[in-house]
Amino acid sequence: MLINRSVTDKRIAQNVIEAQTSFSRFIGLMGKKNFPNRAMIIQPCNQIHTWFMRMPIDVLFVNDHHQVVYKIVNLSPWRVSPKVAEALYVVEAEAGKFSNDVIRIGDYIEWVKEEMER
Repeated sequence: MLINRSVTDKRIAQNVIEAQTSFSRFIGLMGKKNFPNRAMIIQPCNQIHTWFMRMPIDVLFVNDHHQVVYKIVNLSPWRVSPKVAEALYVVEAEAGKFSNDVIRIGDYIEWVKEEMER
C-alpha cells in the first residue's frame, strides 16, 4: 500500500502496513530498531505511545476525510502523544519522513493498494 499527498499526488510513504486489530494496534512498532521506507496506519486511533520503541518516529493524525489534523515530528521513545479528538487514523513512519516540505497540517492524504497487492 502507498500513501500519497492528494493535491500533488506525491508519494509520502510506501510499503504501508495496516494495524486494525486490537493486538496489532497495541504492538505497533514496539521493539523495532528501524523502519526504513515503511509506514504504519493505525485505525481507529487518536492517541499513541512510543513505549518499548527503539527509535524516534514521525506521526500524522488524520480525520475521517483523510485530512492531516495534527502532526508530531521526531517523537522520542517512551513518550505519549496528546489525544487528538478529531483523528480517526494515525500514520507512523521513521523520524524525518513527514517534514514540512513533505506534508503539513491541513493537507489531505490518500492510501492506495499497489497493483501487486490486488
